[in-house]
Amino acid sequence: MWLSRQIAAKPNQQEQAAMGQISVAGETPAAVTTTEHRNLRLVCPGGYAWSPTDSQRVLLLSGSEKTVLGQSEPSPVELSQGEVCLYAAGCNIILRNNGEIHLNGRIFCNGVEITNER
Repeated sequence: MWLSRQIAAKPNQQEQAAMGQISVAGETPAAVTTTEHRNLRLVCPGGYAWSPTDSQRVLLLSGSEKTVLGQSEPSPVELSQGEVCLYAAGCNIILRNNGEIHLNGRIFCNGVEITNER
C-alpha cells in the first residue's frame, strides 16, 4: 500500500529529448516519436533559417512545449573541423576553414543572376 502511494504520487516523467520524424512540414511542424506532436516550435542557430521537410529525422526537446532543435542528417559535402555548410535542394554555401567561400548552384545578386562567362 505504501509503495502504491509512492508510485502514484510521482508525476509522469517525460523524455527530455527524443529523435522523431517530421509528419507535417511548415513553420509549425508536427513530428512523430512514440506519438505525434503538433504545432512544434523550430529553434535554429543564429543567422540560420530552416524549414524541415516531410519525413526528415529531427531531434525534439521537451520542456513547457515540444521544440524541434535540428535535423539528424549528414552534410551533403565532406567538411573538415570548423567548416560550415548551409544547404537546400540543389545548392549550398560552404565556409571553409582556410577562408574560402564556395557557392554551388545558381547565384543571384540583387535579383540578377551571376553567370560564369569566361
